[in-house]
Amino acid sequence: MNGGIAVLIGAGLRSRRRGGLVATFAVLVLAAIALAIGLVVARQGAPLLDAAANDANVAHLVLYGDGDAIADVSREADVVASSGPFDAVGGIELLLSGETVPIEATALDSPDIEVNHPPIRSGRWAMGNDEIVLDYSLSGDLGIDVGDAVTLRLAGAELTFSVVGTAVNFTDCLYPQCEPGRTWVTQAGLARFDAGERIYSVGYLRFDDAASADPFVERQAAAGVAGIEGTNSWLDTRGDFLTIDRVFGAFVAAFGVFVLVVAAVIIAGSTAMRIVTERRNIALMGAIGSTPRQIMAALLLENLVLGAVAGVVGWLVAGFLAPTFQIGIGRTLGPQDPSWSGLGLVVCLGVTVVLLSAATIVSARRAARRPVTEVLRDVPPGRVSWLNRHASRLPGPLSLLGAQEAASQPARSGLAALAIAVAVIGGVVSVGFISAIDLVTSEAERSGDPWDVALIPGSAAPARVEQALDDTPGVDHWFSSVERRSTYRDGAFLSVATGGDPQAAAYRIVEGRPLRAPGEAIVGYGFMQRFDVSVGDRIEFLAGTNPISVDVVGWYRDTEDSGEILRYRVEDLVAADPGVIPEVYSVTVAHGSDPAAVGAALAEAVGPDARSEVLDTGRDDLEPLMFVLRAIVLVLFVTAGVNLLSTLLTASRESAKRIGVEKALGFTPGQLTAQGAVAGTMLGAAAVIAGIPIGLLVFRVLADAVSNGIGVGPGWLPAPGVVQLAIVAALAIGLSAALGALAERRVAIRPAAELVRGE
Repeated sequence: MNGGIAVLIGAGLRSRRRGGLVATFAVLVLAAIALAIGLVVARQGAPLLDAAANDANVAHLVLYGDGDAIADVSREADVVASSGPFDAVGGIELLLSGETVPIEATALDSPDIEVNHPPIRSGRWAMGNDEIVLDYSLSGDLGIDVGDAVTLRLAGAELTFSVVGTAVNFTDCLYPQCEPGRTWVTQAGLARFDAGERIYSVGYLRFDDAASADPFVERQAAAGVAGIEGTNSWLDTRGDFLTIDRVFGAFVAAFGVFVLVVAAVIIAGSTAMRIVTERRNIALMGAIGSTPRQIMAALLLENLVLGAVAGVVGWLVAGFLAPTFQIGIGRTLGPQDPSWSGLGLVVCLGVTVVLLSAATIVSARRAARRPVTEVLRDVPPGRVSWLNRHASRLPGPLSLLGAQEAASQPARSGLAALAIAVAVIGGVVSVGFISAIDLVTSEAERSGDPWDVALIPGSAAPARVEQALDDTPGVDHWFSSVERRSTYRDGAFLSVATGGDPQAAAYRIVEGRPLRAPGEAIVGYGFMQRFDVSVGDRIEFLAGTNPISVDVVGWYRDTEDSGEILRYRVEDLVAADPGVIPEVYSVTVAHGSDPAAVGAALAEAVGPDARSEVLDTGRDDLEPLMFVLRAIVLVLFVTAGVNLLSTLLTASRESAKRIGVEKALGFTPGQLTAQGAVAGTMLGAAAVIAGIPIGLLVFRVLADAVSNGIGVGPGWLPAPGVVQLAIVAALAIGLSAALGALAERRVAIRPAAELVRGE
């Protein structure tokens, strides 16, 4: 029996039309490539990051503040290893053409330290006082290479450094996702800034377990330890590192699933068409002794052989392509080598086998069980479909223009319409994400940035800054911020003390109300989920080492720090730490004003060490994701169109005798072509009617999964509008009509006598 099945499989593969075989194989390979790349991108980030962090003996806790205080804390019994404290300076500006980039410089004469030693990605370490090493993500984002000269400015003084190397900084997440950009200089190089009181210290601590970092900070605060101004724990930083990898990997994998679904529909349609065209050969197999089970197994295994080969080829190709799709930690750690995983191969083959089995088995079972004598005598089906019966009752001209043709083979036409419907679903989802991303990057308050220009005052007194804000033309309103790495329930997060006009901080409140008075707070969705906090709760947290109690009056959307942010009034922080002054002023410019010009005027009015930054929504960083979304639309419509054309071509060949009779009766090729256009239009319209509602549902599920994953909360990305949906619908119906006309015309232009003589 097994030998007979093998013979049938070989015969089936040999009898396939080469064009159809290649097209089906190409779609399956493309689906496997997308699925495998998605798995690699989504899963590779964490192992790469953990391996690099282990090699660097990464700090479980980074401390900022007074050097003596950091040194004392480093001697605690819980600390198993430490490095530092090292001097550092923030508030430095990297001067580029048309913009300035905020920079932090840390003095490190050698990278060979016990804890948190930065792995060098290119070049060498800084040795002279005019040399600098850039964080690899900063270098890549700004396009600065080893050998370039950079100009840094602090307090109005400009210094030139030569870039001699790049390395990976593990104290915070990637630039520009996290600012400022990180750099290293020698101790003598740091002295060139003449920073004075701006110098602070940084220390790196390790524990037996990374999870011990945040409880350690809480114990130090409870003991009244002074001089620690901020902390970063590795577990929080690690999560921020991997956010981009998870989101982008999920998108690429979803693309693979979409293409696989289309491939399954195409396989189902092509199997049905092959069974029609090869029904006599299948019947002859039964006549010479092949059992229905053997025939069904042969038809199934024939497609599974094709799918297995395509899955392996796609998995191999994906291993080579995956490094080019690295946009998160993979890019930060430097170019990655091609890689393959056994799990990726198993998933590719498993998903392919399941979908192809489901797509093949129904048609194969029906073909294998049909009586041999009926097939060989070419007996027409004994039952006319419900759709065809009702189509035949339509008025004559409309029936002749394709309604009956579309309804004559409901199963086959349904599969073709299903392929178009899947393409419509993918189109709705992709267009929805493209338009939503355009919206959230153009309306920055949707992402937690309700401002146009950030003013960093340097050493200027708050009174002088506020006077400049009042006097500078183009300033509409402003608010101030003071950030602190904070802890709550043994977990670290970012707290922001907000000053100025409460109404100026126009964050998008989803539930509750805005922040208005001392003793109140609003929180990000990620904070609520992580700490199980709800609107109305009263919480006490540590801002640095200062205990503060607030009532949560609302939650809002913020993409920074995965939404794990709490915002409260600066008066609460001043009460606990009277020396606090604003670090950043967030400015909204008046309508029609140029943010860059307003920012430059503010910086000039405030003082020589003040600087301004125009809001960057990060639209350019999303281009790899936008490429995938556009590719989804293109590939799905191309593959669905190929399947529809194959279906309509087969239907036209089967209807050759009818078309010949119609030509003999006087129908022109144009009228017959219109039949195909109407048949295609009916299938496209059915696909649109089913696909758009399902597409909107799928978009909402995927959009909420993404927004929840990055800590913004559900409902962040708006669904595509009427115009976008109309474009997708018009594309689907227009493509279907054009392909229907093309398929019919290929037969209609042949002589009537030739068509009437035989199908």
